[in-house]
Amino acid sequence: MDLSSLDTVSASAEGASLELRNPVSDAVLRDEKSGEPVTITLVGTDSRDYMKITHDIQNRRLGKRLGKGGRLKTTAEEIDADALELLVASTKSWQHIIVDGAELSFSAANARMLYTRFPWIKEQVDEFIADRSNFLGE
Repeated sequence: MDLSSLDTVSASAEGASLELRNPVSDAVLRDEKSGEPVTITLVGTDSRDYMKITHDIQNRRLGKRLGKGGRLKTTAEEIDADALELLVASTKSWQHIIVDGAELSFSAANARMLYTRFPWIKEQVDEFIADRSNFLGE
């Protein structure tokens, strides 16, 4: 077997489309006009983009002053914010995202808002990017 067919770094960098699912019924969400699925294009955790922001976060945390007992001063809120930034950085585009009756243009700020306002979307994104099979097409 040629291991290059399992190159998760390259496959993760190319990205893949997550079809959003209704958090109650698990049905694929569809655009009301076109009938096409509502999608978010993401890079995987093995991509260089994902690894870069992971390293940036880790380096920032390591550079913080130590508190009593030699522990890093990192709060739960900072950890949550860092996790959100990883998801935002992993998001490359989307299709058919409608919020409050208007199509939401793609931007990092809008991704941050979307994942904060709709935690079920954030959860689907997080699970999708961590599953290598989503990027290998198997």
